[in-house]
Amino acid sequence: MNEDIDSEKPRILIVAADLDLQNILYYIVHKHGFTVEEADSREEALEKSRLLQPALILLDFTMNGSAGFDTMRALQAEDETRRIPVVLMCDKHLGIFQRQMIYQESNVKAAMEKPVCAQTLLGIIQRLLQGGAAGQ
Repeated sequence: MNEDIDSEKPRILIVAADLDLQNILYYIVHKHGFTVEEADSREEALEKSRLLQPALILLDFTMNGSAGFDTMRALQAEDETRRIPVVLMCDKHLGIFQRQMIYQESNVKAAMEKPVCAQTLLGIIQRLLQGGAAGQ
């Protein structure tokens, strides 16, 4: 039996300043066997991404004004983090232009509208961790 079973679970970083969203995402992801880390700011997200190299990042795109957008761009800009797939949590009012802009970022693999549907989120996570495209 492996004594360090948690090290075998894929690590997912949740980046959200909204505590309710962070808690919901944590519950969904942790309940389904993933190791979860959390960050509530751009700086903390970048630091944890560099250090932990998560398998996937769930990012609240509308976090504190432009902080979600800035975090997405900063992750893309750094050699250490640009290959980590990102799933964005977006508000329903996000316009077509903004959606097109989001998908031009090579690290953004999927976007979901809030409120988050657990089944859809888990499906996206599974496809991405298995090396498939999550779809847009």
